[in-house]
Amino acid sequence: MLRSLGLDARKTAYTGRRGTEDAPDVSVVVPGLGTLNVEVKLRKDARGFRQVQTWLDHNFADLLVLKADREDPLVALAWDTFEKIVDALKARFADDRNGDEEE
Repeated sequence: MLRSLGLDARKTAYTGRRGTEDAPDVSVVVPGLGTLNVEVKLRKDARGFRQVQTWLDHNFADLLVLKADREDPLVALAWDTFEKIVDALKARFADDRNGDEEE
């Protein structure tokens, strides 16, 4: 999925192995941000995700901020919103590289 956006995404070596709960599933290089660690959760029935999806869909929200008491906020977003952000970053940093080459 991340590669379809033109990102350098790689499954980490230890994904799915016992005793590697602290390792991320995927590392991805995002222009302007560097390497991000990605945790992927896939559920057939998605019961645990339904409320988040409902909040995003029914409120026509682009981003959903989740804040538990005394915890840092979390941000959830729809894939198409993420895709727009990645496209904007890639364009911005491609423009920067092209500007450097013209000098």
